[in-house]
Parts: sequence; structure tokens; C-alpha cells
Amino acid sequence: DAIDAHLDDTLEDFDDWLWGKKNSFLKQIARKKCPHGKVTNDMVRKVLIDLGWQSYIYVANCIHAQTRYFMNALRNPLNVQEKQIFEMIYQKQDYLGDFPLLLLKERIPFLKGPMLALLNGHDDFDFVSTIHRLLYYYSEMAEMRRGVDRITQAYSKASRSQNRTIKFFEFNDTHPIEDKGQRHKTKPLEDEQNQGWDD
Repeated sequence: DAIDAHLDDTLEDFDDWLWGKKNSFLKQIARKKCPHGKVTNDMVRKVLIDLGWQSYIYVANCIHAQTRYFMNALRNPLNVQEKQIFEMIYQKQDYLGDFPLLLLKERIPFLKGPMLALLNGHDDFDFVSTIHRLLYYYSEMAEMRRGVDRITQAYSKASRSQNRTIKFFEFNDTHPIEDKGQRHKTKPLEDEQNQGWDD
């Protein structure tokens, strides 16, 4: 019942409800009577993580089977390069923990360099090690970003309680932040006339 009320939430809102600081989902499950003894929030969290991992495995198998059947059913078979691209995206890959790349779609921009190099015939580098290193970098940056987000949220909450306003600046290639937080007020780095970058 608790999940049903949040099925229409965005992914961000759902994750915040499920895992955020104010979540009550874990507590609701932990409060249920268990014949084996008391259940803690940490126990519930570990079980949910295990179930989530299992669900990824099930989805990976489904994607692999469905796309394999699709490829085999094509009237005109894929050529060698098309098949290589298709399998790289939709079929399970041992270097991705037997997941297809499709399940890591948010990381594709981060991994496209070595993948395009391999597809273009460049085999003078350790592809698997490169992918693993990039995924490690991604995880480190994601963890640091989450930490920064937590600090920002805490600062924002404290500022609101003191009736202070916060000004956030987002990086923009055409309007870089300059000294004292002032934006570049002359012409942008790229304009319609020269279509290029100013010195």
C-alpha cells in the first residue's frame, strides 16, 4: 500500500521517499511482526538491496533473450559491424557483470570513448580494464556529488530557517562564472556571427 501511493512519482521523488532522510518505508516494514524476532531498519535495507540486485539480473536476462530473438528474426541478418554494435548494447557482457550496456545507459556517455575506439578497430589498448577504470571513476564522482548534495541541502535548510536567501550558479559554457560570482556581461563565448570561441 505504501508503494502504491508513490507509483506516479518521478524517479528522483521516489528515491527520496524510499531512501531519503525523511523516509518511513523502512520503518513501516521493520514495525511488522516477525516470527523470527525483531527486525531493524538496517536489516530491511539489506534485504531491499538484495532484491534490487536480483531484479537487475532478471531484467538483464529478459533484455538479452528478447533482443537475441529479435536479431535472429530479422529477414536480413545484421552484418559483422552491426552485430558487434547490437551485441555490445543489448546483450549481456561479462565485463559488465553479465549486464547489457542498456542497463547502464546513464553511464554510456562516460564509456563511449573506449567503446567507439573498439568498434572502429582500435585494439591496441586493454578495453576491459579501461571500462572498469572509468566505471570506478564514475562511482567515485557520483559518491562525491551525493555528499555535496547533502551538504547543500543542509545549508539550504539552515538558511531558510534563518530567512536567508541562497544564490546558486550553474556552469554554462556561454556565460562562465567570473570573479565574485558575477556573470560575463559582454558577448558570449560563442555567438551567431563567428560560430566559434572567443580568445
